[in-house]
Amino acid sequence: MTLWRKLEAAKHRVLWVVERLGFPVSGNNALQPNLTFEFKSDENGKVSTGHADGCITISLREADSVEREKTRVEFQEPKRTLVGHFRHELGHYYWDLLVRDFRVEESRHLFGDERNPTYADSQKRYYQQGPAKNWQQSYVSGYASMHPWEDFAETFQAYLDMATILSTTEHFGLVTTSYENFDSMLAAYSRVGIIANELNRDMGLLDLVPQIFNDSVVEKLRFIHQLPVKTEKVTPALTQN
Repeated sequence: MTLWRKLEAAKHRVLWVVERLGFPVSGNNALQPNLTFEFKSDENGKVSTGHADGCITISLREADSVEREKTRVEFQEPKRTLVGHFRHELGHYYWDLLVRDFRVEESRHLFGDERNPTYADSQKRYYQQGPAKNWQQSYVSGYASMHPWEDFAETFQAYLDMATILSTTEHFGLVTTSYENFDSMLAAYSRVGIIANELNRDMGLLDLVPQIFNDSVVEKLRFIHQLPVKTEKVTPALTQN
């Protein structure tokens, strides 16, 4: 129950911002399912965190700070957190919901063709050979270089990171930005990221914003920014802890 409570708190915090950015949490028709969640233990076999047909499954193991840190170090994932898991898997959900049947050709131009190579082949190659060489020139993370679907999900996570951090810093009067204007968001996030990273380094902590947004990543973020219809200004989810 303790681990479940941590997952619920992370889920609520992420969804609070997702909805205020204008992303829907229900499908458009019978072929596009509503968003659901399952939190599972390893009691009946090891559970893999992932998304399928609108259902996001999170292993309760990820809510164990020690186990999650071991995996984070093993796979060199600086953003492996509970909220990070939700943001990443939501990226898979929104690719299915908002991209696949509506803007897939534009997505393929930016992220690559998800059909070739197949996801299974890409996954096998990634775990045998690691991320693409010089991935920093085109991707937001090494894992994003595995396959276009993972590139979209990792970039979606980065977009939610940006929107959430800006909403909180604006609430405290540190920045003022327009959530309708992507360039304004990006400029404000760059300023906040530099300050936050230096503060974390002062305390010997990991960077809050480890990513470097090259030109390719910026255009992918812009694409994600344009997906929902913004209906309400984002404000921080400060009461969800």
